[in-house]
Amino acid sequence: MNWKEFLKPDWRKLIITIIIGFIGFLSYIIMTRYIHIIQLILFLPIFFIVSIIPEEIFIPLFILNSLWLLSIPYWYLISCFMIWIYNEKKKVGWKEFIKKHKFVSISIILVFSFIFYIFFNSFFYTPCETNPDCARVEACKTFKQNNCINPNLIQVDYDVNGDDVINITYDNLQNIAKNYYGCENLDCIKRLCGCLGY
Repeated sequence: MNWKEFLKPDWRKLIITIIIGFIGFLSYIIMTRYIHIIQLILFLPIFFIVSIIPEEIFIPLFILNSLWLLSIPYWYLISCFMIWIYNEKKKVGWKEFIKKHKFVSISIILVFSFIFYIFFNSFFYTPCETNPDCARVEACKTFKQNNCINPNLIQVDYDVNGDDVINITYDNLQNIAKNYYGCENLDCIKRLCGCLGY
């Protein structure tokens, strides 16, 4: 593989990158129950970085909100890979492509198997969607990372208002704390989440 040619920008790669980014951001506007699978795939660098940061380390909200920028090179690499596969397949056909690029073919199968596995498990095993306490615990982790401010901006993986859609406007930590735990103010939510000093 010629890496210079592989990474060389062209209009197809740029369009695919823009489309991937558009789908990624659309997944945060149209919040349905299983959309987090798309978010996991398209914002993988962010999820990875956040997952390795210890919970006790405070990360300012503006830094967390800027992490999406790390996804742009990742989206571009996906587009380069898609164009490379298309060009190689066009030259030799699928049979020859698989013979010539066995490692790539196996990698593609493994990636799609992993995506299917995540989707299958998320579709059939989503305890927080039926358990407000589980959703509250997960949301409280994010709330504490954000220095225990703005609980109305912390989305919960639970349908608080019962409209069968996960939407941050209604399905947030503030509403789940109010509806299920009787919290009417920020101090109560801080106590509920175990924020420092409460």
